[in-house]
Amino acid sequence: MAETTNASEPVALRLVDREFLIACAPEEREGLLEAASYLDRKMRELRANAKAPGFDRLAVLAAISITHEFLGLRKQHDGSDHNV
Repeated sequence: MAETTNASEPVALRLVDREFLIACAPEEREGLLEAASYLDRKMRELRANAKAPGFDRLAVLAAISITHEFLGLRKQHDGSDHNV
C-alpha cells in the first residue's frame, strides 16, 4: 500500500483575537506565522489609534499600511541598484 503525503497542513493563525486556519506547505509554516504575527501587530497598532474600527476595516487599513511600507522599501532597493 502506497503511503500518501499531505502536501499542505493547516496552520492556526490569530489576528486580533480571531483564529484562522490556513493550509500551507511545511516549509512555508515559519514564514506564514511570522507574517501573521506582523499583521496582528499592525492591526492592533491601528486599533489603538482608531475609534472602534471593525475587524474588516482594520484588515484593510493594515493591508494598505503594509503595502505602502513594502512599496517604499522596494523603491528604495530598486533605486540603490542603479547607484552601484
